[in-house]
Amino acid sequence: MSSLQSKTEHSEFFTECEVPEKLLTHASGKEIFSEQQPYVLPITKYHVQEINEKSKMFCAQHLQNSMGMCRVIQQRHCLVAIPVCKVFYTLGNTKGIFYVYGNDRQCYVPNFPSKCVIL
Repeated sequence: MSSLQSKTEHSEFFTECEVPEKLLTHASGKEIFSEQQPYVLPITKYHVQEINEKSKMFCAQHLQNSMGMCRVIQQRHCLVAIPVCKVFYTLGNTKGIFYVYGNDRQCYVPNFPSKCVIL
């Protein structure tokens, strides 16, 4: 008896931002780079060095995880630019900030009260 199993390795990295990663994971953005092949090389010429380093690390990790255990069928690299806008507001005597992020313009308000309040 033989069995066939498949597994997908997935890694994500977000550059530093004041919007929590758990929110950015579901945000839409613009795909600025995508490569899909049986084997992809790390990104090396992106203008944000941290992206290049993480790309190299992810490629090495995924290769290490598959060595002798399975056959890699396809790999993909994808960079998505998610717009984030920091908004400073004043309402009466109250000043604060909030963020609008993603192409679908979601809103994140740090330290937002748990009860519903109309601003």
